[in-house]
Amino acid sequence: KIWPSDQEGELIVPVLGTLVGMLVVHAVTEELFFRRYLARAVQRVLPNVTAGAALVALIFGIYHMTYTSFFWGLQPWNPEAPAYSLPMQMLSQAMTWGLPLALLFMWSRSIVPSLTANLMFGLSYTLLSYFRATGAL
Repeated sequence: KIWPSDQEGELIVPVLGTLVGMLVVHAVTEELFFRRYLARAVQRVLPNVTAGAALVALIFGIYHMTYTSFFWGLQPWNPEAPAYSLPMQMLSQAMTWGLPLALLFMWSRSIVPSLTANLMFGLSYTLLSYFRATGAL
């Protein structure tokens, strides 16, 4: 068990509710910053949609290195982590998630598609992680 409780499954609703609430707040603020603000600013400087989306995706990948590296055990001070692990992690975040979200926003000119995709992915990832950690999967 991750969280102690008196009865089996007692904390599943409050914990999942908190995780989902945090996910929604994070996804909305992330989309507002990366798509609504940063992508629009980059588009003014780089009118080419693909180049602009790639730059925003790269910044998105760098941002995600700050916390996902802890979950993946890729801390720069870890002597067992390969030297290429952090750059590869940043590129994988940028290309597999940052680029599609940036392109969704730039092609649609609306934050709704990228926000919906971000929420769907985040919810799936959160639920899978939660149920895996609690032994349900």
